[in-house]
Amino acid sequence: MGQPGNIETFNDLIRAHRDRISEYQNATLRLRPQESGLSSTFSEIIRESEQCIADLTAQITPEGEVPADRTSFEGTLYKIWIDLKLTLSAHPNYSLLDICEKGEDAMVTCYREALTHPGTLTPDDIRLLESQQEIVTKTHDMIKAKRDQYHELVKNNQII
Repeated sequence: MGQPGNIETFNDLIRAHRDRISEYQNATLRLRPQESGLSSTFSEIIRESEQCIADLTAQITPEGEVPADRTSFEGTLYKIWIDLKLTLSAHPNYSLLDICEKGEDAMVTCYREALTHPGTLTPDDIRLLESQQEIVTKTHDMIKAKRDQYHELVKNNQII
């Protein structure tokens, strides 16, 4: 049987990816129609998380364990906060990217924590987590850059 700490680590990451998928699905619905570029970016991030979940699930199911199948309580609260912030925002797409960047910060932190105390993770598990950490870090940097671009446009009154 697999190590309980490993399964807990993988399930924590699966829940984080489910939260991320929910966040980007919600974000896509909140975009203004002229932002089709962001919509396709968000769809790609959703696919990225779906692949990460599949890879993490493959590590759990051979051990007879059931992977996490829903978002976290924190993710649900975060979604409510997102809706409130966007409703009150004068610049919803900038606010949306700011929220997404904070979510990406959380994803990077999840991987950093998982790898800080690897416990009983096998070398293959560590390679998988490091590979996924690299992917989510690149996505974080891309979302941060887009957020910063929108910030400049808002600051220069180029976005209404």
